[in-house]
Parts: sequence; C-alpha cells; structure tokens
Amino acid sequence: MAVHCQFSVNEPRCKVFTPGSAICGTMRYEFDEETIVRKISVSLEGFGRLQVNEGVGYGYNEDSVSDCNLEDIFYSEDIIDFSAEGTPYLTGQYGTTFNFWLPENIPPSLHYCTNDLNLGIFCEITYFLRIRFHVGGFAEFQKTFEKEIKVAPSVMPRLPTLPMVYGEKKTFFHLCKRNNFIYLKACVKNSIINPGQRVQICYEVENQSSTTVQAIKIKLVEMYMFSLNENDTIKFYVDVEGTDSKTAMIKSGDIKEYSLEIDIEPSLHSVDYSKIVSRNYAVIIIISLPIPYKNMMLEIPIQIGKCSRSQLDPHFYCVSNNGRESPPSYGESTT
Repeated sequence: MAVHCQFSVNEPRCKVFTPGSAICGTMRYEFDEETIVRKISVSLEGFGRLQVNEGVGYGYNEDSVSDCNLEDIFYSEDIIDFSAEGTPYLTGQYGTTFNFWLPENIPPSLHYCTNDLNLGIFCEITYFLRIRFHVGGFAEFQKTFEKEIKVAPSVMPRLPTLPMVYGEKKTFFHLCKRNNFIYLKACVKNSIINPGQRVQICYEVENQSSTTVQAIKIKLVEMYMFSLNENDTIKFYVDVEGTDSKTAMIKSGDIKEYSLEIDIEPSLHSVDYSKIVSRNYAVIIIISLPIPYKNMMLEIPIQIGKCSRSQLDPHFYCVSNNGRESPPSYGESTT
C-alpha cells in the first residue's frame, strides 16, 4: 500500500516569496488501495540551524568540539482531514487547495558556511511546505512530502533614511602647536539601501596636524553575529570584495573633500529577525598615518534590504537588534 502526492505552488516569477505575501496552491494525492487515514495536514514551517565546530579552520579534526543552536521561526498548519478512528479512502485520486500567509517579521532563506576562522560555522534558515498523511490500520505509519520555499530578505529599520553625518577627531601632542589634530567628517545620503543600488558618501578630511596623512582607504564590510545561546556569541567582520578604494596623501594644513559611490551587489542583504544570526553592513573609512601613530577609523553603519514597513518614517530609528548587543567596532575586531 502506498500514498502518492504532488502539489503545485503559485510562485512569483522570481521563485522567491516576500515576507507578508500569500503562499497558495493545489495538492493532489492518490491511494493505490483502500486506506484508513487518521489525519491529513499541510503546513508551512520555518526553522534555523547554527552549528559551530572548534578547530576546523586549521585542518579538520574529527574530535573537534561542536556546538549547535536551533530556532523555530514559523509554523502554520491546515488540517485537511482528521478522525481518531480513521477515515476510509478508496483507491483513486483526491485533491484540495491550501493557502498560507508569511509573517512580515521573519528572516530570509539563508545558507552560510565558512572555515576562514579557527572555527567551522554552518548556518541555515529554511522554509518548507509539508504534507503529512497519518495512515491507520494494521500497518500504521506517517508519510511526509515536502517542498522548499525561498523567502526574500526584509530589514527591520534601525537607521534613518535622512542624510546622516558622522565624525572622528584625532588630537596629537605637540609642544609648539596648540591645535594639532586631524578631523574626519562623513555624510551618508541614505543608511538603508536596496540591493543593486549605491551607497553615496561625501567626506572631508581636515589635516591640522604636523604629520602627513599617507592615504585614505574605504571599504564595505559585513558584520556577522552568531548566537549559540544568550552568553555565547560569535562576532566578526568580513570585507566585501570589489569595494575597496584609496586616495592620495594629504599634507599638513590641507583640507580635502571627496565623494564616493559604492555599488551594492544584488546578492547582498542584511539578515534580521533571527535569534541565531544577524548580518549587517558598514562603510569603513581608514586614515593611514605614519608610524608610530595609530590609524584613524570611522565606521558608518548601513542596512541593505527592503524595509518590512510599507511606509517608513524617515525619522524612525530603532535601537533594537533582536535583543542582542551590537557587534564590536571594526577597529576592535581587527586589533
């Protein structure tokens, strides 16, 4: 005796569902002989999995310590048929429809794996449509059919959409010069960027010190946070390839103004609404100074993705980061 099932989903052209959208379709199932069925259900499920293996980065070790954290993101079930005694189904084909709504505040589908650190990190967020048949009678069993659903990213707006100004000042000790400093001021036009767009930044460097600025380096970085539990969080930065730029030196007494645009690849996006992982972005401006001085650094946070709010107040600013602390600054993580 066997159960056969196939179902079709009304997918968008891009094959990816946006948070807040409907997932609907039809399912057809067939029994090759008369069957007693206790329950038929169709469900939409989302869950996350994080696994961290210590010592993997410098060669795999079978005895490496492995930690894991699981997250139940979303579950919705529709009961097609239920009977404690069981419902007899004759040989033949049957069909029905299903309809689910995705919440707006859910993380996107994700598959991340790295061995670049002294850790092996594997993290995934997946969504499935599952159809379950609980068959009764003499040989009671459960049969499950599933189809993976891809969910697009949306961001929890934590930054304003109005232009923001950031600044950093470094003061030097000099016996004969009272005002001996370098001042860096930067303005980002919009801190929430859609994938495929550009980050627009204008910045000014005022060198009132007795030293020469060797160069100004700018790059886009990814900021990751992985949470095994409330007290065990892994935080690190990853440079985004192809976003580096560099300017010439700035002599003592000079004031230079620059403008810059960084293309955001369509594949880049922030990850919000998850308890096990978050990913955000920042533009890092580094003023290179000669030895023995420490380089100046300015971090400009941005979010990449479409906001989950249909109408976003440009003054809105949410300091929440899913209940977790923010990652360390780029300078702290690289020292």
